[in-house]
Amino acid sequence: TQAAPLTPGPATVAGSAPGYGVEVQSPTLVAGTTNVQDLQLRQQPGAVQGVIYIDVDGDGLYTPGVDTPLPGVTVVITDSAGVTHTLVTDADGFYSQVVPPGDTVVDVDDTTLPENAGLAVNNTDPTTVTIPPGGVVVDNTGYVILHLAALKMLSAGQAPQVSVGEDVQFTIIITNESVFSITNVTVVE
Repeated sequence: TQAAPLTPGPATVAGSAPGYGVEVQSPTLVAGTTNVQDLQLRQQPGAVQGVIYIDVDGDGLYTPGVDTPLPGVTVVITDSAGVTHTLVTDADGFYSQVVPPGDTVVDVDDTTLPENAGLAVNNTDPTTVTIPPGGVVVDNTGYVILHLAALKMLSAGQAPQVSVGEDVQFTIIITNESVFSITNVTVVE
């Protein structure tokens, strides 16, 4: 079958594809000529969003109503085009940024976290996520607050009084008062 001829005058040409935006053009058709329209479809942007939080239950997953969102934390997002977006989490610890499709790096600025915060189990920072065209990727990042107590005392058998120039032996006891295991602790005096 043949397509019916188009009437000369204004026309509308539109095209789209999954994951791409709609391109619309409005050419004027002239009788007896061929009119070719070159449609430039652009991939739909996606988004990355998430919550920065204290992992109260220690499961490594954000649980609304259980875990504590962290407002005022800086999140630096580098999109697939190399553009850097600096965001600050809202009162609910939430951030969101529209980005082009492709690999995107989400990096929490550690200097804006509470004191003694460490990554929760199964969490990473920075994190690389792949944004699909028109899609949203959620990247929640959890932290725990580490509580270590240190006690420094004279070692057993050490005289309580020493003279100038004599060696003194101390015992340092580190106690993990957190509800999580802590490894690689370094004591610097």
